[in-house]
Amino acid sequence: MPGLVGRIFREFAITIVISIFASGIVSLTLTPLMTSRMLADRGHDAKKTWMERAVGRIEKRVLAFYGRSLDWFLRRRWISALIWAICLAGTIALFIVVPKTFLPEGDSGVVNGVFIAQEGSSPQQMQALQERVSQAVRDEPSVDRSISVTGLSTFLSSNQGLTYIFLKPGERRPPVSTVAGRLMGRIAAIPGVFPFLRPYPVLQISTGATSQNQGQYAFSISGVNPDQVYEAADKLLEKLRPYPGFATLSSDRFNHTPNLEIDIRRDQAKILGVSETRILGLLRNAYSQNYQYLIKKPDDQYQVILEVRDRERSNADDLSLLYIKSDDGKNLVPLDALVKWRTSLGPQAVNHLNQFTSVTLFFNLKPGVAVGDATSFVERAAREVVPPTVRASLQGEALTFRDTVRNLTILMLLAVFGRSAHALDLPRAGLALRVRRDVHADGHREEERHHDRRLRAAAHRRGRHRGARHPPGEHRSLPPDHHDHRGGGDRRAAHRAGVRRRRRVPAAARSRDRRRAGRLAVHHPLHHARHLPVPGGVPGEGAGPRRVLPIETAGRGAGAGGLIHKDRARLREVRQRCR
Repeated sequence: MPGLVGRIFREFAITIVISIFASGIVSLTLTPLMTSRMLADRGHDAKKTWMERAVGRIEKRVLAFYGRSLDWFLRRRWISALIWAICLAGTIALFIVVPKTFLPEGDSGVVNGVFIAQEGSSPQQMQALQERVSQAVRDEPSVDRSISVTGLSTFLSSNQGLTYIFLKPGERRPPVSTVAGRLMGRIAAIPGVFPFLRPYPVLQISTGATSQNQGQYAFSISGVNPDQVYEAADKLLEKLRPYPGFATLSSDRFNHTPNLEIDIRRDQAKILGVSETRILGLLRNAYSQNYQYLIKKPDDQYQVILEVRDRERSNADDLSLLYIKSDDGKNLVPLDALVKWRTSLGPQAVNHLNQFTSVTLFFNLKPGVAVGDATSFVERAAREVVPPTVRASLQGEALTFRDTVRNLTILMLLAVFGRSAHALDLPRAGLALRVRRDVHADGHREEERHHDRRLRAAAHRRGRHRGARHPPGEHRSLPPDHHDHRGGGDRRAAHRAGVRRRRRVPAAARSRDRRRAGRLAVHHPLHHARHLPVPGGVPGEGAGPRRVLPIETAGRGAGAGGLIHKDRARLREVRQRCR
């Protein structure tokens, strides 16, 4: 999986691969070795433990149920296809309908955010608001300690303050989301302050070119024309306000900041002999906290900053108090004779994204609101109000979430179709197993019949040449030097005998015989090629139906048609089992 989420799960994937590789090595080396050394030989007549008997009964029932259900579904294949289609449609529908969220926030015990004051607030006003915010935070019983900062022009706007609030242990306070909501209510009660607080997540994901000071999720609008960008941002902000899932909603565009615009009277400056460079240098030294020099002491160092006193630069009319020397140094010229100024309201800063003018909207979600629903609502609203000439897209954690959902959609489809193909292969595998078993049994029966015909033909030919008569209903015993796979005349005679037998037996009898043989198990002695047909009667026992029993080859000196069995008890046991 690409992106940040793929990087997070890379170690997990490597662990799984190594585990599978190690498992394969163990199964091919250590497992066979331990099996050969530790497991005893097990046969059909071996004594089984109670565990083996219990598991065997359960396994037989499961296999019998699976066989019956498989036969039922194979006879009604359209039901299987219908169930598969319903499951596929249900999976896709649930994937679309079920709310999606990203990594859970957890409870880190920390709440962070910013508080925003009125645009154009002076540093002294921000400091006073900071004290009131800190007092409101300390009044919360769940707070252990807090830190707040203002005046960080590098990271924050001049009317913003940053705060980190550390809570008490979890058993002594409510959940962190509840505490964050109560803190926002306390700070919002201060006139002129707008708080944007959120629980600090346990796993912080900071991606993209936007900060997360005002909100965890961001949506940016950028373009070449600043007027179109600002207009689209204002429309989108109004479109998003009715959504009930937003805990906070704000933007980084502050367009009502008091500004002082100064225009130089260049013609008047030339007449009075003052260059434009001198005018700009005076304004920089008076109002920009211009660093001049560094004084070093043995235990400390000090910066020398040249500026106007605070009480003499509190409003725009204080510019008339400044004087500037001419280029020849002979005259002092008042600044109001060289410049003109006016106050206006305008943007506090012009933000850029990828070198284009941009506006970023920030939002936090209420507890229980899925980020997937919020991002979908934001994207739908953007398609309605943002013109095609302006680019609008998610940023930061919201962008990572959207990319992750897209990748998960592809993985979900692959998993669904892979699982469906595997499920379709199961009945096919069961059917193939059953077909292979039937073919295997038929092959054994055909080999048995061919073997018997070959032996009878050979015995009949030898008896005909020797002039011996054989009692009807019995078969001649095999010679001691008999070989099962001797070819030549025996094979041809067996083939002719089989053809004559098929011609004599009616077709109904042949099909009935095949059906009866098909019901026998593969491991039955009848299916072994070395088991020969013998008469049903045994000397010393009553006549009975004809059975096919395993016999041993007769030794030398046996009479015609006599069979020498090594174990009569074994013969009775096999006959009872055949019944």
